[in-house]
Amino acid sequence: MRKADRGVGIMRIESFLAARVEPGEGGFACWGGLIRIDAKISWAFADCVGRAPRFAVPDAQYVGSIAILKRLRDLRAQNPEGSLTMLTDSRRLVEELRGEWRQSQRGSSAILDAGIELNRSLAPLTLRYCSRSANSEAHALITLLCRRHGVPVRERTVRQ
Repeated sequence: MRKADRGVGIMRIESFLAARVEPGEGGFACWGGLIRIDAKISWAFADCVGRAPRFAVPDAQYVGSIAILKRLRDLRAQNPEGSLTMLTDSRRLVEELRGEWRQSQRGSSAILDAGIELNRSLAPLTLRYCSRSANSEAHALITLLCRRHGVPVRERTVRQ
């Protein structure tokens, strides 16, 4: 008997990812992400991957995308018929995770390769670019993380 037959229904799962480096001594490379199941937040997390210049935005993007893709993999195992979407405000990251773009200077290639493999294993997974304003909750998680660690946060304007 399928889950849909038992009244559970097919879930729509969306995830959002943001990454940035905050200014300050050495910078602070971090990412924030969240997962919504049928429009309700089920998971939200933010983490620091290290300080610049050793770590940059691509490193935070790759680490964050792998964390989210692993969560999506677990959700797919629970509900194989649900739709999976991952949104980020980085067009380049979308292209890299699809395997369409590769630039050797951008972050760790081993981490990117792991992200590409996870993406392929989750097919069909929709990877999409979204505007920064649509990704504001993921950015808010980064801001909270930075403030918790006493890292100065620069004010950003969001284009509508």
